[in-house]
Amino acid sequence: MVTPQATTEPDPILVVDGLTGGFGRTGESPQVLRDVSFQIPRGRLSAIVGETGSGKSITALSVIGLAPAGFTRTRGSIGFEGRDLAGLDDRQYQAIRGSRIAMVFQDARASLNPTFSIGYQLAATIRRHTGVSRSAARAAAEEALVGVRIPDVKRRMKQYPHQFSGGMAQRVALALALSCRPNLLLLDEPTTGLDATIQADVMDLIVELSERDGLSVCLITHDLGVVGQHCDHVVVMRSGRVVERADARDLFESPRHPYTRQLLAASELGGHA
Repeated sequence: MVTPQATTEPDPILVVDGLTGGFGRTGESPQVLRDVSFQIPRGRLSAIVGETGSGKSITALSVIGLAPAGFTRTRGSIGFEGRDLAGLDDRQYQAIRGSRIAMVFQDARASLNPTFSIGYQLAATIRRHTGVSRSAARAAAEEALVGVRIPDVKRRMKQYPHQFSGGMAQRVALALALSCRPNLLLLDEPTTGLDATIQADVMDLIVELSERDGLSVCLITHDLGVVGQHCDHVVVMRSGRVVERADARDLFESPRHPYTRQLLAASELGGHA
């Protein structure tokens, strides 16, 4: 049960209510999501935190209609800007995914096609969602790379994913996700595998983009250091359930659930955010 610390945001962009589901045929397997309920405030940087296996990534994938094969939602709703996404077919989801909700995955380089140049991939994505001309899409692709601080854009447009470092590949993935100006950006462990300096650069960029464009961002992570430094609102998950949700400052200073206190103690961040 979620603790009383939870509050109702006046204008949430995302409202997940009672999301429940598991693998296998309906009712034949243990549920991996159990009555998951939370809100993502509009125009703020939020986080869903928890250990591996807590259900945070499956929850995020369910939001964009990319839940793993075999996962079945048995009940619950996913409200995005007033529309229930749960139950949409793939064609309906394709109209939303990328253009209104975008996601950056943990392994940025793996999410890019190694056989096409960065410029081609960006321009193709922009054309698919907006229908603009090739020249307009290419100009927008260059603008997207500039927006994530990639230098020497014209040369970089011609390069392939293997020619980018981990940090630069993460920036390209961000540019790809943001190229069609979505309203909600989901980031699944965006700094995992990067060294501390590059992690800080990537998170500073995410914060800057959120503030500049009024973008709603939800970070999926186990890194409470990143959460404590950058996020406004936190949802804590354990074993497929939401156990606590609160403003970040309140959660770090006065965690109410024993599991949240355990996470903070393990990270040595309790009371220091």
